[in-house]
This record gives sequence, C-alpha cells and structure tokens, in this order.
Amino acid sequence: MSHIMNMEVGSGVSVAGTSLVGNVNSTYAELVQVFGEPTLLGGDKTTAEWQIRFNVMEDGDTDTTDVVATIYDWKEYDTPMGPYDWHVGGNSATAAWYVSDKLDEHRSSH
Repeated sequence: MSHIMNMEVGSGVSVAGTSLVGNVNSTYAELVQVFGEPTLLGGDKTTAEWQIRFNVMEDGDTDTTDVVATIYDWKEYDTPMGPYDWHVGGNSATAAWYVSDKLDEHRSSH
C-alpha cells in the first residue's frame, strides 16, 4: 500500500505527458475544498483544471515517488457546478486512485 506524503497543486506542477486515466464524480465546490482553486480557468477544451503532484511512499520503501494528476472538465460550455464525472489525467494509472483517495478522505471527515 502507498501513502501520500505530500501534495502540491499549482502551475509549478509539470503535466507534460499526462493522459486520461479515469474519472471522479464530484462537484466543483468539493474539488475546491480538497484541492484549492483551479490551476487553470478557461482553457482550450476545458473550463477548469487542477494540476497536482502527489509525493507518495510505498510501504517498506524509504524513497518517495512523484505521481502527477490533472482534474478537468472536457468540452463543456460552462464549468460544471453540480455532480459531474470529472476527467483525471496522469502520468500513471495510479493518479486517479490518489485523486479518489483524497476525495474519500475529505468525505469521511464530513
């Protein structure tokens, strides 16, 4: 099992080479509560996007690994505010798991 040691959200996170790895159902407000304000607003094919780097450690390891994720809407006219299946991009399939993990952690604390 892996553990998120640190999470960085913002324009300093390089998302080059990421691609769609899954979806998460959430509201815009919940994403802001968990990940802060979107990194980008009003993109080419997105209206809101979060750029995230999770620094994770596997059980028994002493080294950490960075997993990059993006959360974004796709080809929507306006940013979805209600429940929506947000796209999750990443540099590995585990990116969607870490995004879901942070949302589940938030939900269980409320």
